[in-house]
Amino acid sequence: CHYPCQCAVQELRCNEGVRHIKDGCNCCFMCARQRGDLCSVKDKCDSDAGLYCHMSNNKTGVCQAKVKKPCIVNGITYKDGQEFKPDCKRTCTCQNGFYGCANRCPQEDKKPTDMYCLNPVLLPVSGKCCKEWTCDNRMHKFTTTMYLFLEPTTMKPRVEYMKTKCPLPPSNWSACSESCGVGTSVRIVSDKFCKPHQERRVCYLRPCIKELRTYGRKKCTPTTRGGIRQRIQYQDCRSVKQYNLKFCTNCKKNHCCYPHKTRTRLVEFECHGGRREFMNYMWIKKCRCDHECYKPEPRKRHWVNHKKH
Repeated sequence: CHYPCQCAVQELRCNEGVRHIKDGCNCCFMCARQRGDLCSVKDKCDSDAGLYCHMSNNKTGVCQAKVKKPCIVNGITYKDGQEFKPDCKRTCTCQNGFYGCANRCPQEDKKPTDMYCLNPVLLPVSGKCCKEWTCDNRMHKFTTTMYLFLEPTTMKPRVEYMKTKCPLPPSNWSACSESCGVGTSVRIVSDKFCKPHQERRVCYLRPCIKELRTYGRKKCTPTTRGGIRQRIQYQDCRSVKQYNLKFCTNCKKNHCCYPHKTRTRLVEFECHGGRREFMNYMWIKKCRCDHECYKPEPRKRHWVNHKKH
């Protein structure tokens, strides 16, 4: 313990069912350590859940139950220490008669700021449990062209409406939902039946540090390499392979650096329970710094041919 006490200013957010308690130094509030968590004189276990710190040495230990009790949730009995999922958004663990849950959709509670995301909207994603923030809710609509024909017998004009050729061009990718750390970006595309739907990709602009400078150089540039190969962590999944990623720096004063040239790449992730899944990932090629934080990438022009009648 160090005195005088110095406590963090930001809001303390604990997992569902986990109490706020004073630390062992009687200084700051903390999330009570749960069964299997590391503990110490300062980092206390949840005594109300019947846990104590089993010290393996003089400094640290592991939270264990004094008397192992099962948990009964919705009529189902779970053993002490057993993990279960009451729904797709939560993973819970029985803690000696009590249970604590980890949110598997933390991004739903983190609304993007207007600086990085205009008019953020939380939308469901097809085939996914968690909703995602979208910064571009504009939908491409079908344009209709009117053609005028003459009836061969009466010579009266007949009007027909014909839809433009499908599929429609995709919209621009929205800004990443997170200005630092891993988030998502979306766009609107149309399927072979001309029905618009949302497409998503994982994005990672920069690590959450105070200042990200250009790796290996004194001069601050818009784009930098991470310097080390690393796995991409997204929700309860992480990439199977390690990558030497490119990031957008934040070392230019009064400027905001954002991805200017990217490509979408399929990356394989390993998720909770050993499940593997391929996800779209925004591969940064080049960043740009400006007074605005996001400008859509330039797109190739799409042409729609109309036959003359």
